[in-house]
Amino acid sequence: MKKFRLIIPLLLVSILSNAKDYQLKSPDGQLVVDVSVSNEIQFSVFYKDQEIISNSQIGLQLQGMSFVGKEFRVKKHKLYESNKVIKPIVANKDATITDNYKELRIEFRDHPSVTFRAYNDGVAYRFSSSYKKNITVSNELLNLQFKGETESYFPSERSMVSHYERMYEEVTLSDLLDSDLCSLPVLMKTDGVNVLFTETDVSDYPHMFLLGTNSNVLKAKHPGFVTDAKPAERGSDRSQIITSADYIAQTKGKRDFPWRVMIISDDDKDLVESNLAYQLAAPNKIDDYSWIKPGKVAWDWYNANNIYGVDFKAGINTDTYKYYIDFASKYGLEYIILDEGWSKSTTEIDASQSDIVI
Repeated sequence: MKKFRLIIPLLLVSILSNAKDYQLKSPDGQLVVDVSVSNEIQFSVFYKDQEIISNSQIGLQLQGMSFVGKEFRVKKHKLYESNKVIKPIVANKDATITDNYKELRIEFRDHPSVTFRAYNDGVAYRFSSSYKKNITVSNELLNLQFKGETESYFPSERSMVSHYERMYEEVTLSDLLDSDLCSLPVLMKTDGVNVLFTETDVSDYPHMFLLGTNSNVLKAKHPGFVTDAKPAERGSDRSQIITSADYIAQTKGKRDFPWRVMIISDDDKDLVESNLAYQLAAPNKIDDYSWIKPGKVAWDWYNANNIYGVDFKAGINTDTYKYYIDFASKYGLEYIILDEGWSKSTTEIDASQSDIVI
């Protein structure tokens, strides 16, 4: 009788919650993604039978539509597997890339759909919408929760106006405050397993940042939709006074949103070898790409324009860049970079004086 009394409440909880659970495995079976849909969408990730990411909540909130905290009605779901070879049209670190994954797509009534993919080296998810009219995105939700104590190489940011060149600080996630902000990618290490979190295929949409929470959870934050940007009276050429709205995007109603990518491995070298960001990026849209060729480059920032033994003043000026062009031509370097600040030069550079392509 005691067992009977215990089972009944559990059954009632399951019925009342109306939760739908799905599971997706990588082709080699080492990565498993559990997805649960009820009043919210949650996912967990297991690597070699070890839970790494736990009950992480995701959502996309559209203006005029309550997406978070309302029961999701699943219309249908579909499982799909792909195993093909990608041949990068522009030279990449690999001449060919095996694009082998399993996919779970969940479609909701009256809401955007969500797609999960499991690869042998990571998992990813994205939202998609199919509305006829343009939409306004109020917010995108992510509470990325790690199972155990987690260390991070955290690219700490002062604001969401970023050059994405921050120092990676070694921190413990639970020590991060809700004012601690980072850009992507960000690396986590938990129980000997690496999780590199990043994004790809970002178009007509703001980049994601992550906030600390005094716990093993990182919370997504997006900059507001920019309504105006004016140059500051003083400061660098990156200094602008930005006015933003209380929503994050105005975009097409029928579209795919950025992929949220987690490269997962217990071997550091796999992070470098992974092509997931490339595999998940949008296909090439350039018809004629024959002019895109790899090559060696001379870069003025390598030595801060500090050339010497010349009869002119080195710096961000035409004479210095002409010197770089001649140097690259002489030693067989295919390119030179004119980096930040070049537009301050008052004299145009005549590239016809060298065989170099700028």
